[in-house]
Amino acid sequence: MNTKDFQPEIFKLFDDQWGILTAGDKDAFNSMTISWGMLGTLWCMPHKGKNVCAVFVNPARYTYGFMEKSDYYTVSFFDNKKYQKALGIMGSKSGRDMDKAKASGLHPKISGAWRDLRRSRDYFCHPENLPP
Repeated sequence: MNTKDFQPEIFKLFDDQWGILTAGDKDAFNSMTISWGMLGTLWCMPHKGKNVCAVFVNPARYTYGFMEKSDYYTVSFFDNKKYQKALGIMGSKSGRDMDKAKASGLHPKISGAWRDLRRSRDYFCHPENLPP
């Protein structure tokens, strides 16, 4: 998805929907629910602006290690009611202890450098898009 085509109500996204953060690669990854984050545009040259996504993850979280080792991460947003059970698993269980993708039914789909979770709308994020 081109980030210019993604036109959410930004404040409602993190407040009213469940976000899933996924980091890692096709062989080893983890996903977790998130409710803290930002979407926006940073000024940069030579372009007018650069779309960015920032999330905040406690270093004690299992996903944090995958973020540290990965160049990319994905943030996906889901309908709370439709995916409540799957999101509950993603938000209450640790990937250290179980295969959350298998248990939740939300399986990664690898496409080039993109990772997204099926049945979701994703916002592609890369660390170089974030401020230092």
